[in-house]
Amino acid sequence: MTVMLPDDVVSNPELNGQDLLVEVACRLFDADLIPKGRATRLTGLSRVEFEGELIRRGLPIIRYTDDMWAQELRSLDEWEATRGDRRE
Repeated sequence: MTVMLPDDVVSNPELNGQDLLVEVACRLFDADLIPKGRATRLTGLSRVEFEGELIRRGLPIIRYTDDMWAQELRSLDEWEATRGDRRE
C-alpha cells in the first residue's frame, strides 16, 4: 500500500521517513488498530527500541484486555490460596 502525504506535512526538516513511520506505528498501536509486533516490524526497530518510542510519547507498552485482567486476577487468587495463613 502506498500512502500519499501532502508536501507541507513532510516538509518539516525535523521529520524524516523513519520518524514518520515510527509516529504512525505508535499511533496505530495506541488506537488498538494493529498489534505491537506488527507496529514494531513497520518501524524496523527492535522491540525494546519501539517500546522506548511508546514510552517517549507517554503511551502504554502493554494493552490489557478484559480477559487478560481476569486471568491475572485468577492467578493472584491461586497464588494467595497457596500461601495459606503465612501472613501472620
